[in-house]
Amino acid sequence: MRRRALLALAHGAQSVALAATFTGALVAAVLVHANMPAVRRVAADVGNRVTTPLFEGKIVIGDVQSLSLGPKTTIRVREAEVLDPEGHRVIRANDVEATIDLERLLSSVMKHGTPDVDLDEVRVGSAEVVLDVDAVRAPRIARAFRTPAERAFAETPTPSSSSSTSPSSPPAREPRVHIRKARVGKAHVHGDLVPPELDGDATTLEARFILEDKRATATLDGGHLVLRSPKAPNQRAPLTGTLSGALAIDLETTELDGSAELDGSCGSIPVVARAKISGETVEATVDVAQADPAAVATAFSDVPVTKPVELHARAYGKLPTLGLEGRARVGETTVVANGELDLREGNAFKLDVDASHVNAEAFGAGIATDVSGKITGEGTLSGAAGPLGKFRITTTDGVVASQNVPAATIEGRFDATQVTAIVRAREPGVELNGKITLDVPESRLAAATPSEPASPPLLTFDLQARSSSLRALARAPNLVGGAASARVQGKIDLDKKTIQATTTASADGIAVDMFAARHLSANGVISGPLDAPLVNVGFAGLDVRVQAKDKAPLVYPSATGHAKVALVPSPRLLDASINLSQPGSAEGITASAKSIHLVDGVVEARGLRVTGLGEPLELDANIGDSQWSVRAKSAGIDLHRAARMTGIQELELLPEGTSAAVDVDVRQGKEGADGHLDIVVRSENGVVGNGSVVAEAHATITRGKLVGTGKVAAEGFGHVEVSRADLDVPGRLDGRSLQRTTGVVELRGSIDLAQGAALFAGENVERIAGLGSFEARIERGDPTALPAVRATFRTQGLEAVLSGAPPSPTTEIAGIDMLTHVAWDGRTEDAEISILSWDEHGLLGSAGAKAKVPLAAWASGTAKLDGEALALLDVRAVADIPAREVSELPPFLEAPALRGTVESHFELSGAVGRPEVVLSARTRGLRADRRTTPGAQASFDPLDGSLEARWDGERAAITFTLDERERRQRPRVVRRQGQSVLVPVQRTRKAPGHFRGLVLMTDLRVKDLLQGKALAELQWRASAELEVENLALGALPVTTGVTGSLSGRARLKELNGDPSFEVKAHVDNFGAGGARVQNLDLTAGGRDASLFAHASILDDVSKATIQLASQSLRMKGLDVSWEATAPTRLDYAVQNGRLALLAPLVKSSISEMDGRIDGAGSVTIDRTSQVFEGGLALQDANFYVNVLGEEITSLNAIAKFERTGVFRIDNATGKMGSGEFRASASGRMNGLLFMDADATVIATKNVPLSSEGATFASATGEVKLSAKMSDDRNALLVTVDVPRAEVQLPDRGTQSLQPLEPDSTVAIGVRRGGELDTTAVRKHRGGTGKQAADGTKTNEHQLVTRMSVVLGDSVQLDGRGLAVSLGGRTLVELADELKVTGRVDLRGGTIEVHGRRFTVDHGTVTFPEGGEPSNPTIVAAAYWDSPDRTRVWVEFTGPLKTGNLTLRSEPPFSKNEILSVLLFGRPDPNMAAAGATPGNSGDTSGATAVGSGFVAGDLNRVLSEIDENLDVETDTLSGNRTRTKLGRSFFDRRLKVQVGYAPGRTTYREPDTTYLFLNWQFIPKWALVATRGDRGTTIFDVLFQHRY
Repeated sequence: MRRRALLALAHGAQSVALAATFTGALVAAVLVHANMPAVRRVAADVGNRVTTPLFEGKIVIGDVQSLSLGPKTTIRVREAEVLDPEGHRVIRANDVEATIDLERLLSSVMKHGTPDVDLDEVRVGSAEVVLDVDAVRAPRIARAFRTPAERAFAETPTPSSSSSTSPSSPPAREPRVHIRKARVGKAHVHGDLVPPELDGDATTLEARFILEDKRATATLDGGHLVLRSPKAPNQRAPLTGTLSGALAIDLETTELDGSAELDGSCGSIPVVARAKISGETVEATVDVAQADPAAVATAFSDVPVTKPVELHARAYGKLPTLGLEGRARVGETTVVANGELDLREGNAFKLDVDASHVNAEAFGAGIATDVSGKITGEGTLSGAAGPLGKFRITTTDGVVASQNVPAATIEGRFDATQVTAIVRAREPGVELNGKITLDVPESRLAAATPSEPASPPLLTFDLQARSSSLRALARAPNLVGGAASARVQGKIDLDKKTIQATTTASADGIAVDMFAARHLSANGVISGPLDAPLVNVGFAGLDVRVQAKDKAPLVYPSATGHAKVALVPSPRLLDASINLSQPGSAEGITASAKSIHLVDGVVEARGLRVTGLGEPLELDANIGDSQWSVRAKSAGIDLHRAARMTGIQELELLPEGTSAAVDVDVRQGKEGADGHLDIVVRSENGVVGNGSVVAEAHATITRGKLVGTGKVAAEGFGHVEVSRADLDVPGRLDGRSLQRTTGVVELRGSIDLAQGAALFAGENVERIAGLGSFEARIERGDPTALPAVRATFRTQGLEAVLSGAPPSPTTEIAGIDMLTHVAWDGRTEDAEISILSWDEHGLLGSAGAKAKVPLAAWASGTAKLDGEALALLDVRAVADIPAREVSELPPFLEAPALRGTVESHFELSGAVGRPEVVLSARTRGLRADRRTTPGAQASFDPLDGSLEARWDGERAAITFTLDERERRQRPRVVRRQGQSVLVPVQRTRKAPGHFRGLVLMTDLRVKDLLQGKALAELQWRASAELEVENLALGALPVTTGVTGSLSGRARLKELNGDPSFEVKAHVDNFGAGGARVQNLDLTAGGRDASLFAHASILDDVSKATIQLASQSLRMKGLDVSWEATAPTRLDYAVQNGRLALLAPLVKSSISEMDGRIDGAGSVTIDRTSQVFEGGLALQDANFYVNVLGEEITSLNAIAKFERTGVFRIDNATGKMGSGEFRASASGRMNGLLFMDADATVIATKNVPLSSEGATFASATGEVKLSAKMSDDRNALLVTVDVPRAEVQLPDRGTQSLQPLEPDSTVAIGVRRGGELDTTAVRKHRGGTGKQAADGTKTNEHQLVTRMSVVLGDSVQLDGRGLAVSLGGRTLVELADELKVTGRVDLRGGTIEVHGRRFTVDHGTVTFPEGGEPSNPTIVAAAYWDSPDRTRVWVEFTGPLKTGNLTLRSEPPFSKNEILSVLLFGRPDPNMAAAGATPGNSGDTSGATAVGSGFVAGDLNRVLSEIDENLDVETDTLSGNRTRTKLGRSFFDRRLKVQVGYAPGRTTYREPDTTYLFLNWQFIPKWALVATRGDRGTTIFDVLFQHRY
């Protein structure tokens, strides 16, 4: 190929030289007859003949128009042609004129035989150059100018150096041609040398040419080029510009050396091209500096770039292979290409392209992208089959329309008629596969004839996407659940620019947020022009589920829909509909629309219709920016059904049958809004209770003037109504206009508080009742200011029950009503609130406050609502509780044991951040009410008290006083010897008491409180001093059940800092639990790591002292704790002390106690040891233990504690009920910590065994106990050994107490924050209230007790027909739950049942590991020998609650016969006949009847202990049905009512299962008997009874 190109260029140069020879011959021919017509014809003919042998082609000279001879000969030719060897024209020149040096030409020919042509100037008017190729793709123009010698040279192999020409042969002289100036007016160049075709014009060309020494040099000094082809796709502007350059050809080697420059444009796009060749090395560049989008749009059609374009292209290398490189930039998109092109046959190529940050917006796609990738390709551009090759495109992860797109791979092949590409993309969760094919029919590659039009090129595609787990999607992890697939198939006609495609999609198990569906499917058809396609789409869903948070799910068994979608000229939906099926019904809801059109920002919906919600709802709407209209009408929408179908929470409250009639027609025009609105919602079934509910709204608007009313009324609930609404709405009816609306709205209403509690009551309101009413007015006159709001709310007959925080009890409010008035002026920001409360006794309290509150600024965000803003508020507030008798206070404040009056007053003024706060409270004549609490709390005189507190926002001072009044005792008048005598007052009472207190606080700053700081973070300090003088203890609320007169002083310093305290107190005549001592003294003080205390009790007969010194107290700030291991010493001494003085401390477990106690000792604790030494002695002590319900009396015991930790209790004796016991024990202590102990308890007389006051047995015997604490101190290990015992059960059971165990299905507590808080309830029941994460209870430091109980050989249980011996060993664990393992053996004895004494053969009660203690496994057998020597066995096997009871006999009888033996002492033959054979159950009707009577007899005996008028009867119906009747007798058994039940299969004659019986003995021996069955049986009998 390279050789062919070089030869073509060499031929061209030689052709010029031969043309010059031709010109010289022509000149010689015409010298003789210059410029004569005949001469000119001859000259042309001679020229043709002379040049013919020189070239393979043919030069045809047409008419010679003129010929002038002379030194400078001028010749003008009308037309000249050059033909290739096959006669195809390759050059045609018109109007050729040349000036030649004829003398030089002739001289050279004559002298050397070769021409020497010297042309001063050559002019060509116009020319046509045809650059076609022949059948072997060789340029025809090169063949036309090839000389025979060159042809021979080309066809002859290159000779070796040894066969070179003899040096004796002189070389032939070469022709010489010199064209000093050549001008071409216009040259049209075309042909298929450059595919697909070459077409261009060159004008005003100026050139020079020299041919000498076998080298031809052509220089183009200038010219203008217009290149129409080849051109880029969609190029509509030709390439134009100024062309210049030079080319030199070595005619021997055919090597080229030259360069060319083009400086021009394509349209208005500047283009600069450079080319250079040197031998076989070629380099060419094309540059486009920058082209704006408008220039590109002018030069290229359908290339809608929106960003500036830059381009650089370069071809380089050594022929025949060229390297290619290019770089282009469109906006931020950058493309860099590198490749290789082989110019030999086939034109093989390779290409690599890197594209970075490709943005489709830059190419007019209207969608932002950021995609980068690589393109590789290889193949051939020409050949027998045309272009052929393959390519591969790979992209990295990118962004399309703000969405991440995965990396993709596109691989394909191409040929002359088809391009095929396989697309693959994959990312976590989804994969995409597809095929795209571009078909260009062969007919398009050739010219189509009218009879055979060319087929259009088609782009076909088939793309599929699939995800097996949508939750694994990388771009939306865990967002959507399920699996899905989609496919789109179709074709695009590139001629007609139309598309025809189908789409399908399906998904299973879809779940996203609150939406889920078992299956979804969709299909669509896309058709029409590419620029205006029409999409017809349909979809379907199965088991569609919608569930909002904390809402019931909405389930639609099926959902279907379809619509036509058009996007051009504007988006619109046509004939759209969607249907949702109703759960449990074939009916559903359907929404349809004739058209929904979006054009120029206006949404126009026509023919909207919703059916399936009652009466049809019809809508039309036209929504634009400035004007809109809405029309909606329905005679009745079923709102309850709408709630089920839509899940709207507010509608779910509505009952069945609630409907809404709607008539809305509103239009927004340029002059304002006009129209009307009428909505009526009606429910006959009611929302609260069964009353009806009606809600209605009516409004008209005329040019922005809105007048309306509204009302919501619920029968039995209340009503709220807008009694007046008169508003001016300026301009457009939207949110902005509403912000500038002026006018008045008045509201009023009332509500039954009991019914409305669910709507407004807080979580701490358990119950509320009464009537509430309100009035409100909202008025706005200035559109730039917020409205003024005034509202008043009052109650009537208010009752409420409020739950307190555990363990606080509930609070009941009754007989109190209140009025609350609030107001706020949006213009002045003045706010006020006032509250009044009253009851039957008058005004209870009042409060009011005023302030300027910038609600508007806070709401709009122009001012920040925080602690600093609140601190700047200037507030005036006052609250008063007028003087009132304590007995007249509301029940939740009332103290029924007190009399007197109380009152208080509160004021706050100034800025909230620096307020002046004053609080005062008074009580007068506070005393115990002897009528309600005689004795216990009536021991103090009337009290007058006061409290004064002041706080300036930083410092506070609080003073309080309490003074006893001196009770005035009047002289008494008595009768003595018939005369009245005045007895003077004897002052035996104490002097009046006084209580004084002062508290000072500093650094208690409001700003700290407003900033929300925790109490521990505040830096306040407090000190206090209290002084008491002769104050009765009964007057203090902190003391209960104690009496005496208290005097003393207490100081507290630096609370919340480095606190410390001092206490010194003295009590005269201290009494508690019925005991009294003359003096009690207490001295104490402490600070961090230091505590001392000394207490003494002194009486004429008793004395006690306690002294404590410890470093265990920890006081830091507000935290007070106790460090148990710090050094502590406690010393005590008691002489003849009364136990009753300790009764208030233990009254929760021991309600009564007394006796005498003596002893002395000490306790010393430090980090290494705990030592307890000393002793105690009890004399005639009495205790009433609540848990037992029994009193222990005459208890005497001596306890000794040694320094080594050993303790002993000797000679302990006492009584319990009628029984007596004695005990002794010894053990070890580590200080105050128990280690181990052994004890023996001997019941010498019947000691009652009781629980909660109910005695269930009495016992005599001996019990030995051994207890030891485990090493980790988490368990107490106890061994209980019962070597001998006799337990006696009473003949008749005592009135047992019903155990009220907690029901696991019932939770009791206080609802807080939507959850039930059961902490306090569990705490009161003995639990910690804490639960682990798995729901199991956890107790901190819980002590587990594990007991091993061993029954000896002499343990007997007697009473109630029992006389059995027990033995065995059980393990009992006491913790959160009771666990029992082991077994108890029945070692012999008898059991009497229904008069029959059974002998125990064997028996075991086993408590399995992990079993329920109340349901042990029992294996037992007992027998009874009848008079006829029949032995009847009763055997029980299995768990106590579900075990099997078996009867058998020796000899064997049927069950009926066994029952006969038990009842009558012998088998009944009739029952044997009715029964089955021995060993089989057979017909059990007889056994059932007898057994039922047997059971009924025992059950009646039990019921008689509950109520002697209760009894149970049984009888037998047909079909072996046993009927059981439970009844009660009234009026001395003259009236009896029974309820009966007979399970089993009924019969036609006896169809009933439940009966009611009435037996009335209206006179002796005569009774009326009535029976009523649940299936209609009714019987009345008159019965006569006579007992013989």
